Amino acid sequence: MNIKHKIIATILSLLTITSANAITAEKILTDAAEKYRNSLSLTATFTITFDSGTSNGSITIAKERFFLSTPQFSTWYNGRTQWSYSPDTNEVNITEPTADELQQVNPFAIISSFRQAYKSKLLKSDADSNKVLLTPNNETYDIKTAIITFDSKTNFPKDITITTQNNSKIKITVTSIKQGGKMPDSSFEFDKKNYPSVEIIDLR
Repeated sequence: MNIKHKIIATILSLLTITSANAITAEKILTDAAEKYRNSLSLTATFTITFDSGTSNGSITIAKERFFLSTPQFSTWYNGRTQWSYSPDTNEVNITEPTADELQQVNPFAIISSFRQAYKSKLLKSDADSNKVLLTPNNETYDIKTAIITFDSKTNFPKDITITTQNNSKIKITVTSIKQGGKMPDSSFEFDKKNYPSVEIIDLR
């Protein structure tokens, strides 16, 4: 997975954070992590805006597992193995991400370890929103800052604005997000039968 894909995956992983009526950013994020752990699954649809244009996609998450889909790539992670498929090259890369790599692509990892990985700050907000600023403790992260705007009524994120280390900006606008039931294991594993001509590159 290249840096751009890692950035997108990291951004999308932030969609799982939900807010609460609280006066500190840490309390909002703590409540978010707890709500996330109590959800059997979460599904979100979104629009990503880059300097070069826009793209739509979706992500389904169940604890540490997830499936992410955009026109540019799809990623499955079953808790151990990750498959990253590129329709442009018709290739799928198979990896077993390290703990550090999962900080960039694993939604559960970034939520559960926000105290260690990020500094948080509650920003000035209007009556309908709560804004939280996340700044990574590790300056080598691809993300420089992330500002998450939460809907104060639904406690779900409305949009996320990312500034990368090279000062590019990426914005995620959430079009829908909902909690769901238990997902089958197959939802988070690549099925070669659906991609009969794909080239598999096993990097494990």
